[in-house]
Amino acid sequence: MNSEPRRVLEYWRRHDRSFVEGGIISSVAYFRWVRDPVFEVDIQPDWVR
Repeated sequence: MNSEPRRVLEYWRRHDRSFVEGGIISSVAYFRWVRDPVFEVDIQPDWVR
């Protein structure tokens, strides 16, 4: 059996490299989860038709 990917509902990430300076974490914001809607997309692979 195969699954049929349809869409990414929510994409969350953490450990943003913009809060790291010289290999040292500069802010507690580095550990916070941030939603990134850029990756929340519909998926239509060619083989699922």
